[in-house]
Amino acid sequence: MEQSKGGTKQGNKGFLFGTCHSYVPVSSASESNRMMKLFSLPTLAWDPTIELRCTLEEGQTIIDESARVNGVAHLLFHPAALHREGVAAALVELAEYGRNKGLQWWTSEEIYRWMELKRGIEATVIFDKHQRRQLLVRAQQPCKGVTVLLSQAAPQVGIPSNEGAVRSIKPTDRFGLASHELVLDLNEGETVIPID
Repeated sequence: MEQSKGGTKQGNKGFLFGTCHSYVPVSSASESNRMMKLFSLPTLAWDPTIELRCTLEEGQTIIDESARVNGVAHLLFHPAALHREGVAAALVELAEYGRNKGLQWWTSEEIYRWMELKRGIEATVIFDKHQRRQLLVRAQQPCKGVTVLLSQAAPQVGIPSNEGAVRSIKPTDRFGLASHELVLDLNEGETVIPID
């Protein structure tokens, strides 16, 4: 899990690279734009409450906006900065602020494992012999709480074809697109869910 992409100068904070999601970086054109064998997690700010680095209010806003897009609010606290006035208290306050909003706090290893698990899931819409739509989900390993967004008409969700379960379905607005959010518990292999 690579975490060095972030602001390097005082005053650089927020979504400088346009995302708060972990991603697979790509090498330069001289290396044929190969996908690197790692995940990158952008650092959004560092050492709240040192003002030119990040204020407490800016840290809260970063948490709010990261949560809004289901991203990661990655704030860096240098151990040496924890001795400066207000920084250690800001770490505790921002952690509590996120918890009060229902956010989970994960280690980089947990984020890495989640990204690997996520890359092993594939979802597509298929049609049965009667031209009824079905959601086909393939999972390389069991996974609980997988979210699938369907952006077409409101589905009528049927019973999965295997022991997998549809935990919930609800309308949502993601990335400016009206969708239906299905939360699934998947077993390894294929799960087919009727959606017509």
